[in-house]
Amino acid sequence: MRRYDDIINLKYPLPHTKRLIDKKERAGQFSPFAALEGYGDAVLETARYTEREREFDDDFLENLNRTLSYIRDNISLKPLVNVTYFVKDKKKDGGSYKNLEDCVLKINEAENALVFKNTSVPISDIAFITLIK
Repeated sequence: MRRYDDIINLKYPLPHTKRLIDKKERAGQFSPFAALEGYGDAVLETARYTEREREFDDDFLENLNRTLSYIRDNISLKPLVNVTYFVKDKKKDGGSYKNLEDCVLKINEAENALVFKNTSVPISDIAFITLIK
């Protein structure tokens, strides 16, 4: 007979004075303590990178006006363009540059924007535009 063979399969005696808690409650005792609620989200938001909107010179603006005039004159052909534009961030300073390749459906004069199938791009936010056909 080996050591402890006589007691190895005995049932553990439970105290009668304390209530047994289920596994979920017991696990809750050992969960991490979040002293500062939302701190982790604030750190992630601060670390998120945003770009500054670039300033453009007169040559760029002249080129942009020339391209927009061509689009306005040929809007019935629905010209295909590649446009890079700035989107302002809703939560902090700066934003990001997005690229879009699509046909211009119209130029909205009231909002001063190029209208595409699924979006509208303000002309003041355009950083680069190229006619494809």
